[in-house]
Amino acid sequence: MSKSYKARTKSGKAFEAELLNTFRAYKQRLGDSFWFHRIPDSYDYARNWCPKCKKGFVNNFLSIRNPSDLVLVYDGEPIFVEAKSSISSRYRLEWVKPHQISSLIEIKRAGGHGFFFISYRASLMSKRHPTEVRIYDNNKMWAVSPEYLKGKVDEGTASLSWLEIASNGIEILRAGNVWEIDTLLRRVVETP
Repeated sequence: MSKSYKARTKSGKAFEAELLNTFRAYKQRLGDSFWFHRIPDSYDYARNWCPKCKKGFVNNFLSIRNPSDLVLVYDGEPIFVEAKSSISSRYRLEWVKPHQISSLIEIKRAGGHGFFFISYRASLMSKRHPTEVRIYDNNKMWAVSPEYLKGKVDEGTASLSWLEIASNGIEILRAGNVWEIDTLLRRVVETP
């Protein structure tokens, strides 16, 4: 397993943990009108690494392709969330898998809701891109539609700037350890 993959996985799992903490707080606040579940992925089954061979204890494991990382229900509306994060100055679209886009689009066609939650994880200002990255200092994420990302992938776009993501997503701010998803929840309920 490459060092860069481990770093991306570590960053991604930290972001998923933040989302789970957020959803727990919303469950406590909203009660029966809010439910959530984290969908296990292949990393969950192979995360115990042998210190000698540096491989997972589960060899030759084939995982199913899950529709998303998380699912929640708010006021009867199912919402599927694929959590993505990056420490790079641009978000590379190779990190979005085709089955993730197609699953979320199919969920939306069936009457559900699907979003990519994309978070910028670097807390220090980039020396190469100081004006663009300075604004996004680990306290913002965006809910981005799968249709937007599909369009960009179909165009052959390799990566998106954080300004492009901010312009085409629903901004979600963080207050302490909790992401404020109220705006997103209101839009989901109000969407016909």
